[in-house]
Amino acid sequence: MISGYLSGGITGQAYGPVPTFSANTPKTKTQNPASTTAIVRLVLKGAPKPDSARQILQDALKQWPENCQAKYFMLPGGFAEADWPKAPKNSDPKSSEGDSGWLVEDGNISPLVQSASLTLSKIITPGVLRLARGKTRYLSVGIDVLGEQGLKAPHAELVAVVDVNTGKVIRWTGKSYPTASQENKLLPVEDLDSHFLELGNDRVMVLGCNDLNMFSPRVHANQKAGSSRSERCLDMVSAANAFKPNVILQHPHATDTPNIWRMAWMALAQSFPDLKVWASAIRYFNPRGDVRKPLENVLAKTRSDEAQVLDLVLETDSYDSAPSRYMQGFKKF
Repeated sequence: MISGYLSGGITGQAYGPVPTFSANTPKTKTQNPASTTAIVRLVLKGAPKPDSARQILQDALKQWPENCQAKYFMLPGGFAEADWPKAPKNSDPKSSEGDSGWLVEDGNISPLVQSASLTLSKIITPGVLRLARGKTRYLSVGIDVLGEQGLKAPHAELVAVVDVNTGKVIRWTGKSYPTASQENKLLPVEDLDSHFLELGNDRVMVLGCNDLNMFSPRVHANQKAGSSRSERCLDMVSAANAFKPNVILQHPHATDTPNIWRMAWMALAQSFPDLKVWASAIRYFNPRGDVRKPLENVLAKTRSDEAQVLDLVLETDSYDSAPSRYMQGFKKF
């Protein structure tokens, strides 16, 4: 059980009262938040629209609530999609087509970061940075790297942390813990230290989608001792215990019920005495049918509290995009 190596409790530090703000409704005086908050997360309602990522981000920044400054602006996992890099000439053609996941020994994600960086540069343009400055200091955005076969072929789920003041990526990380169905196809981020960075007085842990479940007691209870999955979880928990995060940012792809992440969040909230703010980025969508829980319920149970996390809600149905390659290959949700 995870309680065997996590201990402590959560503090009640806050940044001031912040309500939910909908980008699709007129702003009113009652919707104006306090001047500063820890996190604004872009809550996207509807199917992923990776081809419209820049426009969606731009629209959100244009409809940012007045008088609000946030240290972190979170976007969901798979907010955009980059192409899986082609194998170099004269190389073994199987090297870019075969299994990955735990079978990859060198953990080299450099070619994937290069591909994701090209996509990111088309989203985080100078115009977008101008809109973001004065609103937020750091932007975290999920970019998947995958081919036309989506999750049926090798892929990666990366997360970039961007310094809005300089426009530079200060950290690339991504999913280190695949779901069971991804185990032989996901190229995981092997460098667990990449999940941890210090930003001013904040000790920030940045998680990909399923990475949060490395802290779930239920996940640990169902693992075989000594397995690759168990060892990865133990290593991550050990690294987190040493780092002692006080901010946690998670980047799932789709969340239509808080129960997906609830147990892991409860364990983390009970485990780190210095933890002051945490949140899951939200795409309110179920690729297999109707959503299971009301949006208000999902939002309330995937953040530390509304005094620390502001939710900016945006509908995505009107944006044009080819279907998400990630969602086309989704097997379990």
